[in-house]
This record gives sequence, C-alpha cells and structure tokens, in this order.
Amino acid sequence: NRGEIAIRIMKAARSLNIKSVAIYSDDDSNSAHINIADENHSLGKGSLEETYLNIDSIINIAKLSNCEAIHPGYGFLAESYEFAKKCEENNIIFIGPSADIIKKMGDKIIARDFVKSVGVSIISGIEGDVTDILGKSSDLKFPLLVKAASGGGGKGMRVVDKKTELEPALIACSREAKNYFGNGTVFVEKYLTNPRHIEVQILGDEHSNVIHLFERECSIQRRYQKIIEESPAVILSEKTRINICNDAIKIARAANYESAGTIEFLLDENEEYYFLEMNTRVQVEHPVTETVTGVDIVAEQIKIADGQTLSYTQADIKQTGHAIECRIYAEDPENNFAPSPGKICFYHEPQNEFIRIDSSLVGANEIKSSFDPMISKVITKGENRQEAIANMLSALDDYHIHGIKTNIKFLKAILADKSFQQNEISTMYCEKMFIPKYHVTAKVENSETLIIAGVLYSLHENTNPNNIWEEIGYWRACSRISVQLNDSEYQIALVKKKADSFAITISEKVYEVEVTKSGQNIIEYVCDGSHFEFIISKNEDDQYFISNKGEVITFKRNDILKKNYKVQSDFSTGNNTVLKSTMPGKVIKILVTEGQKVNKDDELIIVESMKMENSYYAKEDTTIEKINVKVNDNVTADSELIIYGK
Repeated sequence: NRGEIAIRIMKAARSLNIKSVAIYSDDDSNSAHINIADENHSLGKGSLEETYLNIDSIINIAKLSNCEAIHPGYGFLAESYEFAKKCEENNIIFIGPSADIIKKMGDKIIARDFVKSVGVSIISGIEGDVTDILGKSSDLKFPLLVKAASGGGGKGMRVVDKKTELEPALIACSREAKNYFGNGTVFVEKYLTNPRHIEVQILGDEHSNVIHLFERECSIQRRYQKIIEESPAVILSEKTRINICNDAIKIARAANYESAGTIEFLLDENEEYYFLEMNTRVQVEHPVTETVTGVDIVAEQIKIADGQTLSYTQADIKQTGHAIECRIYAEDPENNFAPSPGKICFYHEPQNEFIRIDSSLVGANEIKSSFDPMISKVITKGENRQEAIANMLSALDDYHIHGIKTNIKFLKAILADKSFQQNEISTMYCEKMFIPKYHVTAKVENSETLIIAGVLYSLHENTNPNNIWEEIGYWRACSRISVQLNDSEYQIALVKKKADSFAITISEKVYEVEVTKSGQNIIEYVCDGSHFEFIISKNEDDQYFISNKGEVITFKRNDILKKNYKVQSDFSTGNNTVLKSTMPGKVIKILVTEGQKVNKDDELIIVESMKMENSYYAKEDTTIEKINVKVNDNVTADSELIIYGK
C-alpha cells in the first residue's frame, strides 16, 4: 500500500520492533512512506493494475526482501482473495483474515447470504453479473443501490431511480470496481432513503477470542465516500448499542474470523438495523475507535497475525469521551468537488493534545492525479460530542495546505451547521440537506486585512530578488499599484513612513499599519489598534497563498515582473467551440464519434481523475467535428478534448 495507511502501519510495526519494507510505483517515488520504511522497492512504472494491484510483483518483492508478512492496508488488494491466497502459497503471512474468510465475508454477495443464515437482518437485493441482473430487473422495485461486490470506499456506487438508468449504472460500477479493486463483479439491493451508517469494530484471534470495540457513526458521506466519522454513535439507545455490537460478534464468531474487521449496518428511522457488509481489513476511520478505547488496532492486527492471543477481553473495553475524524481531500468544493491534484507549496499540521493527524505527507509535496485524493485524516477528542466538534473546528483553522484546493472550508461549514450539531443527520445529509444550502460566494470577508498582509509579506520576503523591480519595489515609482485577491482586483496606494510602518490606501480608506513580526511563512501587524497574524506562502509562479480561518485565499502583486510569464488560452472550459478538460486525468471512455450530431446534455467523454469518473456533457445541440484524444490518453487541465462543429 501507500500514503497515510502505509505510514500508520509502519509506525505500529516500529512500536513492536518490526522492520518494514515499502513498495512504490515510479509515479509515486516522492511519497513520504518510502523514506519512513526501513527498506523500499520500486514496482516500476505503469497503471495501478501494473503496480499496486500487481500481485506477482508484490510477492516477488516480499520474497526478495525476506519479508515474513504483508500488511495490505485498505483499498487496492486489502480484500483480495487471490492476493491472500498467493501469500499463503508462498509462506508469507497475510496480516488479515485467511483467504477463505475473505472470500466468504469480503465478497458482499456471499456475505449477505451467510449473515442471513446466522439470523441477522439484511436488506433485500439480487446478485449476479450485469446480464443476470438485467434479466431479473422486472422484479425490482426502485430506487436501487448498485455497488461493487468487492472492496469499499464507495467506489462505483450509484443510486438508480428508474429502470432506464440501471444498465449504464451497472456497466459504470463494474468498470470502476475493476479499475480500483481488480474485480468487476457488482450487485444490487434495495435503497433506504434516509438511513444512518453505523459500523462495529471487531477483533478476533486464532484462539477463538472475539471482541468488539463498540461502534462508529459514518453517516456524513458524499458520493458514498465517508468524509466525517465519529464514535460513539450518540443516536443509539443503550439497548440498540448492545444488540448491534452483539450481532457483530455473532457474525464474526460464526465466520471464525481472525484479525481486525468491521461489520457495517444501516440504521433506519425506527432504530432497526440491517447488515450492509463486512470489511475484512482495517478501516480508514479506525482512529476514532482507537481514540475512545485506547486500543491500537493496527498493532493488534500484527499480533493476531503472529498467532498471539488478543491483548484485551471484552470487559477491558470501555468508551471514554467522544472522537471525530475529518478526511482531508485534494478537491475543490466550489467547483463541483473537482479533483485538485498539484504541487503543495506549504504544509503545516495543527498540534495540541486533543488532535491526531494521520497524513500521507511529511512536508510540502505533490498530489498526483493517479491516486485517491485523500491527503490526511484529522482526529479530535473531547469529553462529549460538542467539545470534540469545537476542537475539530479549531484544528481545521490551524491546518494550512497551500498550492491546491482542499475540502477544509467545506468540512468546517458542515461542523458548524445546526443540523449536524444537533445530530439530525443521515447518509443523505450532504446531498439533500447541506450542499443545497452551502452557498459559494466570491466575496472575501475582511479583504482589506488580507490585502495588507499580502503586501507586507511580499515586501519583507523579497531578500533574493530576481529583477530590479523586485529589488526596489515598483510601488516606490508610482503612487498606486494593482493587486489581486482571489479573482478580484484592487488598486492600492502604499507609503512607507518609517522602518516597519506604512500607510496603505484601499478603496479610498487609509490604513495605518506597523509590522510586528515577519519571517518565513508568517506576517504579524497592528492596524488601527488591532493585531493580525497570517500564515502566507508563495509558489513557483509567484502566487501567494494566505490562510484565513480554514480558508486559503490567493494573492498577487501585479506590479512585479515575473520570471515565468505564461500565456493562457482564451477558451473557457466547455464553450461552444472547444470542450476542454477541467482537471488532469486519464480518458477512460469516449461516447461519441467524429461527425456525430449530439443534443444538449448528451454525455460525450469520461475522464478519470483520482479514481473518480468525471463525465463531460454537451452544452447545446451541436456536431462533433474532431476528437483530439483516445481512450487511455493522459490529459492535463485545459487539454482540448473535443472540437465542436460551427
């Protein structure tokens, strides 16, 4: 595996005095997990199937480096029966359940039948390949949920409201599942409209001991991808909590389950719960359980794989306080959550006794479009839910990621939302309740204080100028200069009064300011008796980034000549002449041909970026004149995909 989970596993191994070996693809050669390991080996270059999903290559590296065990993390091959079986055949310990148990419980179709046989309620549904399911579609009642039979993380999952949507949803789900998990099998089940997602963490060893570590609530999701998780699930009555945890143990015992695993349920509005699936691996959200129970789940996984008895009995496990986890993604919530790969020019994590960060980064690095967009996880704790929320809001204010777009501002807005704070949520909270009222505004609050910060920092950080204008400051030669804050332009006047004091005029108002501290990535100043402090950075294109309470604002001085001046295309994405890519990625499907007439809203092309499929549609009735790409081509942001006819 790679990223934050690889680092998490290596830390657990180190705590047990076990050495670790990292694997990486050539496209991932700057990933932080490589240097944290005791040894590392390249998987070479190529697609995910040729690297992180290449079972033979991974086994060969394990044998070459004399590894005794492989920890699969989550995603990729973590729930692959074939991979676990291959480890067993090569006398390599697979840190997880046996291949047979993965086949039984990791495959959602087989697991549903098994769980039903042990007396736990399941949601009704049907199984089979695309052709089989379509053949039975006359018996189906909509809406339906289509999802991958193997793997998790919401990959490929789709809601189907009517019969005409079923076939394309099945095909697309199968394709995404194949790309990410190496298995394109899908299944369909009844869709509950406003459920909660409740899951129970369990541990089992080879000595027939099975315990639960209580439950987590993972209802805050977008596109079936969890983004906020917490423990405990305060919605549960004590009776339901006991029952759902006991049913999770019943399932694990019946399966002879060994290792860490998660039993996921959907909870309806009557507090009835239904088995959803079992994840036969460590979950992304395992830290919230570790925070409230004090159990190192990954270390326990390793000990169990070594044949040891569980370190805990059920009586030892207590829930203390409340924990919340937020997943930090490289995506742009203000642009329909488009993936936002690119270079990070400044990275700073919040730190105090209430915060834990599990990150894929050690410092500024590049986020590649080839991989999942998750950068890190922020976990906060509190005596109760409200305190944990307050600590999370504080942590996100002090989390600085400059150079790319992230979802930090979006997460803060959810945490501050009245419905979330009052726990009036479901798995449809984001799509139905929150996003419709999440207003994106171009106006920057307190813009004057940010402009002042940007100007002052730019004056103090130019100790190694690239040209004469940077050295003397163009503002010395003219009374007014132009600056940009996000997309808005301002004319300002700047007068230096003494060493660190300036008079700055913005929109005809004069601000008397004095710099009290300046240094790398920080500026502090006093203006009209008030103190201000900002974290600021600059990228290779001389664009500044200013942190402002969890939001990152861009700033430019238009008076300074640049080292690299880039001419941008005048075409806007998807105008009437050219359809352009809005993000880097790979073309995975072209649905039109040259000369074809298309209607408004027809789907034209699908580009995969960060393991998400992004469809492009016709803005109006037109003709396809030329297609500039083919399937499997890599494209950049602004690549011209299709030329429309006149």
